[in-house]
Amino acid sequence: MSVDSFASDRYGLGRAFSATVRLNLQHYLWKDVLGYNIHPNIPLCDKKDFCIADIGTGTGIWLIDVSRKLSAACLDGFDISTKQYPPQKWLPANVSLKSLDIYSSVPEELIEKYDIIHVRLFLCVINDGDPRTLLKNILKMLICLIAVPSDIDAWLQNPESTAIDHLVAWIKSGINSSYIPRLVEIYEELGFDNVSANNFPTKPELRGFFTQLQFMVSEEFSYGSLENSSPEADGPKLRKLIEEASHESSKGVNMDFGIQVAIGRKAM
Repeated sequence: MSVDSFASDRYGLGRAFSATVRLNLQHYLWKDVLGYNIHPNIPLCDKKDFCIADIGTGTGIWLIDVSRKLSAACLDGFDISTKQYPPQKWLPANVSLKSLDIYSSVPEELIEKYDIIHVRLFLCVINDGDPRTLLKNILKMLICLIAVPSDIDAWLQNPESTAIDHLVAWIKSGINSSYIPRLVEIYEELGFDNVSANNFPTKPELRGFFTQLQFMVSEEFSYGSLENSSPEADGPKLRKLIEEASHESSKGVNMDFGIQVAIGRKAM
């Protein structure tokens, strides 16, 4: 892994093949915890004029999985970078992956196009813990149905650890997840109705896998966003901490993760 394989945008993580594998693994771990791709309270229609968007689509894996049940619906993925997209010819016929910075002006052709918009894992790119700019642009893209931002509110350390405690503290110092418990309030403030939120604890047998996934995220960040000019720099120091935490994890000490899913309908 090298610094050159990392994004120059606000993402801060890698876009090389190892990062692509991580995103795909992450998708299936999330699906195992949630038990679905699309919230069961959301009405679906498998017709070509029923449109779903995935914001921050990464590799497009969520849409590819969704297409197995919705093979006729219009499924569009958007990301600020296209580096992790599969070739278009490999994608299902109803899946299209495009470039979009969701924090910029929404293109006219996307306004009120989508019946469902899915967003998750925007923790590292939501500025100052305030998702309102993101949600306002999502509202513009929705016709009248449901937006599904979801995120992981985690980092509950095991009291028997040392390195993992320190890694958790470092992670929490660099992100602002305070908006997650307030998503229902923020949705309603912005004009969503039929708002609800559900919390999903990670199954005990998956905690080790989620912890290892977080090691991968932290390692990517150490190369892409920290100083690496010397062995004493922040990047190498973080990787040393990850190595120590990994050793603790192999002895049965892991982070405990929970996922919150919030849904809301755009007011008519």
